[in-house]
Amino acid sequence: MNNIRSFGTVDVSLETIDANNFAYLVTFPIAMGNVPTMIAHTTELTPAGAASVAVSVKSEGNVVGGSFTLSFSGETTYALPSQATAGQVATALESLTSIGSVSVQRSAIDSQLGYRWTITFTSPMNAGNVPSLIPDYGGLTVSNPLGTVIMNVTSYDGNEIGGTFTLGFQRSSLSATTASIAYDASAADMKAALEAMSGGIIPAGSISVSRIGPDGQRGYTWLVSFLSDYSRSFYGPQSLFTFNGGSLTGSSAVGSVSKVRTGTTQEVQSIKVTKSTGVINQAHTFALDFNGQKNWYD
Repeated sequence: MNNIRSFGTVDVSLETIDANNFAYLVTFPIAMGNVPTMIAHTTELTPAGAASVAVSVKSEGNVVGGSFTLSFSGETTYALPSQATAGQVATALESLTSIGSVSVQRSAIDSQLGYRWTITFTSPMNAGNVPSLIPDYGGLTVSNPLGTVIMNVTSYDGNEIGGTFTLGFQRSSLSATTASIAYDASAADMKAALEAMSGGIIPAGSISVSRIGPDGQRGYTWLVSFLSDYSRSFYGPQSLFTFNGGSLTGSSAVGSVSKVRTGTTQEVQSIKVTKSTGVINQAHTFALDFNGQKNWYD
């Protein structure tokens, strides 16, 4: 039968009771679990009206019931039913303090009332690779004493960034490159690396650095602000840092640099005082007026 073939092979044995009576023992594939009782059609048996067929169930197929729990980083969920929905599994996992958020998908039910759940960690607090979930299926049950039940966990590693990178910077005729910077450098470490570049290209105290992250793959973003300093190193637009991520690890690990806000250009005004012809040894004064304030100068 086509509705059986995909599950495996049916075993059939013949038992002779006497010359006129026979019994067939039909064993369905275990993957089919409980199956409907077969219906016998006897219209073609002879002698008509005398021959008969009776179908009975000798042993039920196996179906799964009961409950299970999942553990992660030393914490364990409350008991989940064997047929828990995707939402129930997600809620149970997200109740653990070691898990931020997850996305859960549930497969179609199989013939033994079993499911497969696919769980994706979506929170930055569980970025990159995470420990495997540990199932406790001691609370699961089977309908057939000869049946068994088991839960397996298969992990697919998440992508995570590692390694180091360098930054280059140019100011006027000066150019320099940082030493290697760790992929997860703190804001203070990033500031120190930039200020340690050769030639004093970024004087100490002339920048501030903040950090955002990590994201779902342990990536970070650093915001570098150029400040006023004693030597007035930075005013007006600055050149972009150059990024070299050749020593980063992780699938397709890349970095980029963008300008959040352009610096303002400093305005310069020239004041020129000239001598009038024919005036000798005469005192001169003038006034400068700016934004409502006036000062006199000799």
